[in-house]
Amino acid sequence: MQIQGQVGAPVTSYGPGALPNLRAGQLADLVVSQLHGKNYETNYRYNLFSAIVNNVTQNNNMTSATSSGTPAAPILTIYNPVGSGKNISFVRMTQAFTSGTATGPNLWNIIPNAQNITATPSGGNTNIIGNTISTVSNNNAGSIARVWNNTSLTSQTNTGIAFRTAGGPTSAASVAGQIQTFTEDFQGDFIIVPGNAVALCTYANGTSLVMNVYLTWEELPI
Repeated sequence: MQIQGQVGAPVTSYGPGALPNLRAGQLADLVVSQLHGKNYETNYRYNLFSAIVNNVTQNNNMTSATSSGTPAAPILTIYNPVGSGKNISFVRMTQAFTSGTATGPNLWNIIPNAQNITATPSGGNTNIIGNTISTVSNNNAGSIARVWNNTSLTSQTNTGIAFRTAGGPTSAASVAGQIQTFTEDFQGDFIIVPGNAVALCTYANGTSLVMNVYLTWEELPI
């Protein structure tokens, strides 16, 4: 069965229960509009989660996943456990720098052998619509992510591998007396598959640099 659409806008509006033609563009593309926000459905279905890092001062222990063989404490670490049955797909991250001077942008590190981490995950992350979700649960109602909020990654002795910049001020960007924010919208281009982890680390230690991070992600069945 061939489904055809109408090129161009309709000549009238339609009421409830009407069965209008699909709208098409001049290149045979389908034209759609968005009634709700693009994250509405995944949020309403309890598949959207968040983590926040509040008022943390950068230090040398954040520059990579490990430091000279000693487990470091990255700004934020997220692990998708083996066998979770879901992918973690980042939606948006906002970084706010409230005081101090930066020496470079933050970086995402891949964490090798994250299953060896014995540190207890942070107490909980929060579903966007307000339900507190366990970071270690593995069921349809809760987040499968294990999140360490500026926590030492105990038993993790492999050096992290920097693979992606996370933005942020450079050495010339002093943020004393003002708040600088950097927001990145991910379009499905940052996915953590089961058995993998990433950590937000500093490029280099800033001077009394105080920062906040707010990250949201989807958890999607594989």
